[in-house]
Amino acid sequence: MIDGEPKRFSTFSPIAIAAIGNLPLPLTQRSIVIRMQRADGARNLRRLDDVNATVDLDLAYRHVFLWARTAKLNPDPAMPVELTNRAADNWRPLLSVAATFGPDWEAKAREAAIYLQHECSDEDIGVMLLVDIRRIFNAPHVSRVSSADLVGRLTDLDDTDWREFRGRNGDEQPRPLSQIQLATLLRPFGIRSKSVWYLERPRRRSQKGYTRDQFRPIWARYCPENGKPAQSSNVKYLRRRKPAQNWHTKGE
Repeated sequence: MIDGEPKRFSTFSPIAIAAIGNLPLPLTQRSIVIRMQRADGARNLRRLDDVNATVDLDLAYRHVFLWARTAKLNPDPAMPVELTNRAADNWRPLLSVAATFGPDWEAKAREAAIYLQHECSDEDIGVMLLVDIRRIFNAPHVSRVSSADLVGRLTDLDDTDWREFRGRNGDEQPRPLSQIQLATLLRPFGIRSKSVWYLERPRRRSQKGYTRDQFRPIWARYCPENGKPAQSSNVKYLRRRKPAQNWHTKGE
């Protein structure tokens, strides 16, 4: 709308983007990613030269042209339960197209969608962080943790990239996740650090940190675990490589 009146714009979108290594997160979140590998020499590959390309593309064009004249697309096809949010948005048009060729092709497309999405680690970086934080809080007797120790525990996880975090968009130099970056990633979920301290020495040991109760409703909404939020536990403080000690939260 411009000055209260609708206006038509000519828009476009990229068809394909290729790169060596991983693409930045905004692209992978809004794309269907097909990871390619170097040929192992087990089969002969045909070169896509000018002659072959012309023949193949002309044939594909004729088939697409004839299909488009009669195809009736369902704009909201049934989606596999494994595909949600952006992944479902990315795949919905292709599954709708596949359905026009019959149930067999629709089933193959759904199977491919589930497999490719499972192989792609392009989940929203904020949700990935929530899942890994839950792993830390799921440790026995952990209900609150300081910001510094939470960052330390995240970078200690062997099967994550927090030790070589490349920023929210995946386009920065890799370096360990910082407390500032942690706070920035959690802010959209309404989660902010607050004062936590030892019960025995509240004034001398106060630090900024987080409690399980802050994450519980967010986990249930964005990344439910077996359909249930994380379970509560006794109030303990998680200190790296040292015994846990009781903490108290300001205002409690």
